[in-house]
Amino acid sequence: MANPTPLRLGLEIEAVFVPKELEALGPGGKPLEPKEFAAQLANGFSNTLGLHSVYGDDYNKYRGKKYKEWEIIHDETLREDPTNMTYPLEITSPILTFDPEGNWRHQVRKLFAHIDTKCVRMETNKSCGFHVHLSPGDGKPWTLDQLKRICFSIYYFEGALLALLPVSRRHSMFVSSRQMYNRNFFNLSTKACYQLIFEKKSIRDLVCLMQEEEDVCCSWNFRNLLGDKPGWKSTGATIEWRQPPGITTVEECLVWAEVAVTFVQAVRHWSSIGDEIHDVARGYTADVEGLRKAVFERGIPMTPGSDVRYLDTAFKGRSGQVTCDECGYDNYTEIPVEEESEEEGRIDAALLDKLRNI
Repeated sequence: MANPTPLRLGLEIEAVFVPKELEALGPGGKPLEPKEFAAQLANGFSNTLGLHSVYGDDYNKYRGKKYKEWEIIHDETLREDPTNMTYPLEITSPILTFDPEGNWRHQVRKLFAHIDTKCVRMETNKSCGFHVHLSPGDGKPWTLDQLKRICFSIYYFEGALLALLPVSRRHSMFVSSRQMYNRNFFNLSTKACYQLIFEKKSIRDLVCLMQEEEDVCCSWNFRNLLGDKPGWKSTGATIEWRQPPGITTVEECLVWAEVAVTFVQAVRHWSSIGDEIHDVARGYTADVEGLRKAVFERGIPMTPGSDVRYLDTAFKGRSGQVTCDECGYDNYTEIPVEEESEEEGRIDAALLDKLRNI
């Protein structure tokens, strides 16, 4: 195997924040406006990385260095609360390095500990998601060969990845499935898809194969690599996994980040992936069992600092794969809140409780 270069990661946390009573009241006891609460949430964060709010028009006024601190922003895809009793917000991380010592996890825990001082709890609904941005940790760009292996693995294992996630993520308009809805792959065999991906001569051609030019609402977003869209806010270096559900605990955050990093590490240097995937005897089937084999046997050795306990939590009780017939699109802006309080297929709370003692 090649030398396991670490990955850098950036996290996007979309959630509904339920404040403690005194944290949500302004002059005269009136509820704070979302912009005011975002500033209140950022206040008092004690950490070397920092936390600031750029809610609304403050985004263009911020003069600090980008991707150096945690940042609270407004995400228009999140359903608003007209009563201002709860606050749908997105928090984005600074650039973190998946280091062997696990310092990146410490930074995430510090954020959630701060949120606990301001909020009774975090909630989620089907408009919320959790996104993981990934780039090579040595500061170099992705190579075309690495991206081809990642793209093919996404095509091949997408049904298995979906089987790890809540049922609602199979139907989200914001995270369309690459394999199941990409017309470039319709009616093609696995070998034909492999050939189609690996014949591409440039990163731009590969990105255009995996998603339409203006489409960023997909399960894996490669559009950031091009970085040439007017007004586009990106480092120009990341690929983005958009499928995980909205999270409410630090443990969920760490589980899905661990899956993303270890999966990509498993496949980015897998030079013989075509031969081994097509060799039935190797056991890399396109289901959860085959995905687990790839992640545990190939990903963990390539990911210094990986923690098998988080991966075990993601895979616990999961099997098989999601098929095209089990997917579709829902318009979550039209789903009544009372119909989406419980999401089938979320990680079991008892498993998350066990991680709290790590």
